[in-house]
Amino acid sequence: MSKTTISIVIPTLNCKGVISRAMNSIIEQNLTTIEVIISDGGSADGTVDFSLATLASNKIPASAVIYPGSSIYQAINLGIKIAAGEWIYILGSDDRLYQSDVLQCMEHRLSDSKADVVYGDAWAGESDGFLLGGVFDLNRLCRENICHQALFYRRSALQSLQLEYNIKYELLADWDYNLRLLSHHQFQHIPIIIAFFSGKGRSSTERDHAFERDRARNILRYFGFRTIFMLHPLQFEPVAAVTQRPFQGHLLRQANRVMFPLYRRFARLGQQILAH
Repeated sequence: MSKTTISIVIPTLNCKGVISRAMNSIIEQNLTTIEVIISDGGSADGTVDFSLATLASNKIPASAVIYPGSSIYQAINLGIKIAAGEWIYILGSDDRLYQSDVLQCMEHRLSDSKADVVYGDAWAGESDGFLLGGVFDLNRLCRENICHQALFYRRSALQSLQLEYNIKYELLADWDYNLRLLSHHQFQHIPIIIAFFSGKGRSSTERDHAFERDRARNILRYFGFRTIFMLHPLQFEPVAAVTQRPFQGHLLRQANRVMFPLYRRFARLGQQILAH
C-alpha cells in the first residue's frame, strides 16, 4: 500500500447539497497517495454517508469523525488528529481544487521542500473572481491571512508543537494558527493556484472581534523580541501599543526604527547569496 502523502481534511455540517464540487475535484486528481477525512459537526442531511460513498466508489481512502455540535475549528482539530498523511490540507465543503494535477504538482514540491508550511495561491470566486496569493512575511501576515485553501502543513511540525486551532476565535482561528506556526517554523511559497474558494463564508463577511482584540498582543507574545527586527515600523506601532509600560513601549519603538532597516538589508543580502 502506498504511503499517504496528503491528508485532505473537510469540515462539514449539513452540506450535502454543495459538497459534490469538492468531491469531484478530489476524484479528478491524478494522485493516489491521498486520503480524505470528513470531520462532521452532526449533519442530519446525509452529508457523511454521501461523501464516504462517493469517495469509496472511486477507490479513494476516506474516513469520518463525527462530533455533534462541534464548530468548524473543532472539526478541523479532530480531523487533523486522525490524519495519517505527511502533509495536512484543509478544503472547505463548498470549495474545489483548481485542476486535476494540482496535488501531483504539489507532491513533487513538498517532497523537495525543507519548510514545514508550504503554500500556494487561491482563486476567490469563479471566472469573475480574483487571485489571492504571493509571498507572506510577518508584515503581510499581520495585515491579512493566507487562504487555508492554499496551505499545506507538515503533520510532524503540528505534532511537535501540539498545535490546535484556538476555538476562542470563532471566525479567524486559522489566522492565529498561521501566526503561531510562523513564529516556530519556516514557510515557503510555491506559485501554483491550489483551489477555488467561494469567499461567501462568515470569515469573509463578518468580524472576529476576539481575534482583532488580541492580534497585536498575540504577535508580541508569539515573536517576542524578534518583532523589533521583523516588523515594519507601521506594523510595529500597534504591537508596541499593547505593552503595559509606556516608557518601555517608547524604547521598543525607537529600537524598531533602528533595527528594522538593518534586518531588511541583511535579509536581502542573504537572499542574494542563496540565489547564487
